[in-house]
Amino acid sequence: MQATTDLYKSILADPRHLKEHRAFIAGVEYSGADIVIKAETPQTLIEQPPLVTGGLYPKGTPTVGGCVARQLDIMVRPKGTIPRMAEIRLETRIVLRDPLTGTNTAESEWLPKGTFYIDTRPPIRSLGLLRLHCYDAMLKSEEPYLQEGDAGEWPRPMPDVVADIASRMGVPVDPRTVINPAYTVGYPNDLTMREILGYIAAAHAGNFVITDAGALRLVPLYNPAVDHGPGGYLVTEDGHPITFGGVRIIV
Repeated sequence: MQATTDLYKSILADPRHLKEHRAFIAGVEYSGADIVIKAETPQTLIEQPPLVTGGLYPKGTPTVGGCVARQLDIMVRPKGTIPRMAEIRLETRIVLRDPLTGTNTAESEWLPKGTFYIDTRPPIRSLGLLRLHCYDAMLKSEEPYLQEGDAGEWPRPMPDVVADIASRMGVPVDPRTVINPAYTVGYPNDLTMREILGYIAAAHAGNFVITDAGALRLVPLYNPAVDHGPGGYLVTEDGHPITFGGVRIIV
């Protein structure tokens, strides 16, 4: 869960609030009319608000050992050439808007909603638009863990392996990630970095995800950070306690 300001909370409490998005594509800002929500061709009507899908439990059932990549779909009016596999940083804020003038009367801070990389970009040539389908950095973990000449000593402590994989993926490790230093990873043979992360996640009854801020985070099925007993609370993929009849579930 991201920290937000009092202004954000006050706007969120107003049922009239609206969302605004902006995206930085290869370093170029896209906002307002640059991000196209609805487009009509002679053949069909296309509606594509910026949409992030995926996460720890893509099928809705809590599991462990997952490393699921999130996906972004967004339609834009290109400002020049957009490189293949370009990086996209998506940000969102909430606003209150005057219905008569269309101007914002209150605006929250911008919150990061993930960093993604373009996979496909089919054009809508008649309208000069691009529909971008993107994945987050988790897909970078699909490479074999062992590199040429990597003999070293095995087994290796899991915290060291996670730090090494995150570095090779080009992302930091989220400070909320807790890895048992007594747990080790054996010689990985031809396993990918993603398969090893899945093994580490399963050993901690959790899953790995790339956060909105672009960090690699282990989210356990229970959350010791809110522990009030011998175990911890069962949590959602966002880290919020799961309740049953308003009562938190302790494991």
